[in-house]
Amino acid sequence: MRYLFASLTSPGSLTCLHSTALSVVSPRMGSQGWPFANIDSFPGATSDTLNQANHIKDLYLKVQPDYGAKLVSSVVLMLCTVNN
Repeated sequence: MRYLFASLTSPGSLTCLHSTALSVVSPRMGSQGWPFANIDSFPGATSDTLNQANHIKDLYLKVQPDYGAKLVSSVVLMLCTVNN
């Protein structure tokens, strides 16, 4: 499975081929980072159907629970399953 997260902060800067799912966050960053559509219904933003995250911050914490650095940029997280 391939999954792509994108941010509307830089539309057009990202091209992904062969992705099967996409989540887009709002460009309106708050104190918790960039929100998904379930928190901010910005036009074009979507919900995170893979992790049910509310903000990009939730994805950082899923990968590294003790993450404490400032969230200063959007993230692209691609999950791929390799079949041998």
